[in-house]
Amino acid sequence: RAACGGSSSSDFDEVSSSNSRPSSPSLPSEPSSPSSSSSCRTFEADDEEAREVDDDEAPLTADVPALLDAMNLAADEVNVLEQQGSEAQRRYKQRLACWSQQYRDLRERYGAEADKAARILEAERALTRAARGTEVALRATVGGDASGHGEY
Repeated sequence: RAACGGSSSSDFDEVSSSNSRPSSPSLPSEPSSPSSSSSCRTFEADDEEAREVDDDEAPLTADVPALLDAMNLAADEVNVLEQQGSEAQRRYKQRLACWSQQYRDLRERYGAEADKAARILEAERALTRAARGTEVALRATVGGDASGHGEY
């Protein structure tokens, strides 16, 4: 690449014809000097700097294809997991609707007794959760198993 100083088009044409590589009019130009031999400068020093930058960037960019592949695989996995999550939500909503309908049917058939049974079942679940929590706490403080067979 070459850029010429001055604004005359004849200077640009002269450099373009003497240089084997095409030049671009959008490249930066330097003011021309009185001597005609230094009216044009090539960017060979800049090309060397660019090669040095490329050499410096090579280790940094070497992993880019592998990283892009890993990102694509991760995106595919995310898509699969999102589909599975959507399917699980759909099944949950379907089951919830089914259980809600069954509960309404029981309530219609047995009236207030169904509400009483629901409260008893919830109390039983709460008792089971509390028992598990106590067992975990006992294991953490004593260090044995909570089955009654460990040493206390």
